[in-house]
Amino acid sequence: MWVVMKGFILLVLLFSSLAFAREVVIDPYSLGREESLKKEVDGCKDRYKGQHFSKNFECQDAVREKFEAEMPKRGSAEYAAQHYGGLTKEQGEAKIKELQAMQQKAREYVRWDDLQPGEVVAEDFLAEKWWIMEHVLGLDPQRTYIRYN
Repeated sequence: MWVVMKGFILLVLLFSSLAFAREVVIDPYSLGREESLKKEVDGCKDRYKGQHFSKNFECQDAVREKFEAEMPKRGSAEYAAQHYGGLTKEQGEAKIKELQAMQQKAREYVRWDDLQPGEVVAEDFLAEKWWIMEHVLGLDPQRTYIRYN
C-alpha cells in the first residue's frame, strides 16, 4: 500500500511541476545588446593585445559604462525609465499586464551561468512592473503588488 501511495505522490508532484514549467524568454533588445557589448569588449582585447593588461581592463570598463548608459539591461531602473517613462496611466496599466504575462512565462531564479543569450528572466519583468507602478502610476509597489498579480 505504501509503495502505491509513494508512486501516486510522485506522479502528482511530476505533473504539478510540469504544469508550472517556465520557458526561456529571449528578448531581441537584450540579445542585440549582449552581441554588441561582446563585440566591443572583444575589440578591446584585440586593440590592447600584447600590452599591459590594465589597458585592456580600462577599455572594457569604459565600454560597459557606455552600454549601461546607452543600452541599459532589461530589469534595470535605467531601462524602465528609458522605455516606460513617457507612459500614461492607462498605458502603464496595459504594460503591467503585458509584463505580468511575460513574467509568468519566463524562467525564474536562474543562475548567471545558465542564462541563454538574450534571455530575460521573471525577476527582470517584476522589476520593470514595480518601476511602472511607482513612477507611472504613483503607487507603492510593495503595498499594491497583489493587485497586479
